[in-house]
Amino acid sequence: MIEAPARPAPPARRIRILGLDNEGATDFRDKDSRYYGLYHALSERFDVVETASPRMPRWESRLNMAVHFLPQRDLWRNRAGLNPWRFRRRSEAARRIVAARAGDFDVILQLYLLFDAGPGHPYVQYLDSTMAITARQMPRRAPLTHRERDAWIRLERDAYHRADYLFPMSGLVRDSLIEDYGCDPDRIVTVGAGTNMRAESLADARWDRRIVLFVGLDYRLKGGDSLLAAWDSVAKRVPGAELWLAGTRRAYGRPRPDVRFFGRIPRSELRRLYEQASVFALPSRFDAFPNVLREAMGHGLPCIATTVGGIPEIVRDGETGVLVPPKDPAALSAALIDLLSDPARAESMGRAGYTLVREQAGWEHVAERMAPYIEAAARGEPVAAG
Repeated sequence: MIEAPARPAPPARRIRILGLDNEGATDFRDKDSRYYGLYHALSERFDVVETASPRMPRWESRLNMAVHFLPQRDLWRNRAGLNPWRFRRRSEAARRIVAARAGDFDVILQLYLLFDAGPGHPYVQYLDSTMAITARQMPRRAPLTHRERDAWIRLERDAYHRADYLFPMSGLVRDSLIEDYGCDPDRIVTVGAGTNMRAESLADARWDRRIVLFVGLDYRLKGGDSLLAAWDSVAKRVPGAELWLAGTRRAYGRPRPDVRFFGRIPRSELRRLYEQASVFALPSRFDAFPNVLREAMGHGLPCIATTVGGIPEIVRDGETGVLVPPKDPAALSAALIDLLSDPARAESMGRAGYTLVREQAGWEHVAERMAPYIEAAARGEPVAAG
């Protein structure tokens, strides 16, 4: 009797990812989506079957705003956005999403911990900061009572310990997960971050235009006031220099011809500003791991930034830019004057930053670092973080 040839094994099914994030109704396949780059890079290796954003009903959102009212608008907005009641309500919404899609995914990827997807499924988290870091470095960002802050940190700790793997963007966050939350270092993999906006080449780049660009929604937190305070000295020392500020809700300071506020602009317009500027400045009071620095470096701009949060892990002082202390207009103006007066140095730093982003800080690099651990979580085969 002749034996039938053995049938080849069916190809292994690609691991299916359910993404949970804060994007709202935006389709993750839309290139203007905040998380497009990461999901696109992951989809080269896995099936991103769906993404969803846990939301509270409108009436609960209004109640949350009323209950957490503070007289100062920015503090009110921060407290309403980061409080344990909202965390719990959004966690309930996340668990309803997960239950409705049971059987359709193999692992959950959650972007930022503003809710907890709950137990009973493989689960990994991508993190830009922790409440412990925020409380130490910028308590104004989370103006909670001690009781509220402790409750939030307990909720965070439970979620971190429930996850199969934690993917902090920075070493700063990795250290906080271990020291502040008691997480197992073998489940923590520092993966960095990428950017959705990067120039194809620097063929048309110039560093002699004497244009400084700032991009930030929160003018004060991102140090826009420090930059404006430093600008008088810069303008006196560098004739023809211009300061462009994009993203802010309104103009600040007295009107002057060498300072332009662009407000909130579409990404196509922002790309044009990156292409025309010669130096990028972000003198933040606090910033976890700002994406705009990678965008600027991805357009060949030398970056002047501060020594806060995860910024020193993005900008290499003296190589891709200059780091100065926060809230120090004198140090900031000196750094701006030096780079605006020395286009060759600005170009050297800009090209170094561009190379760094292309070779190490693309979303494809982040996905590559995540991939083995997403696979391990989905298959229930733990591996120690390397």
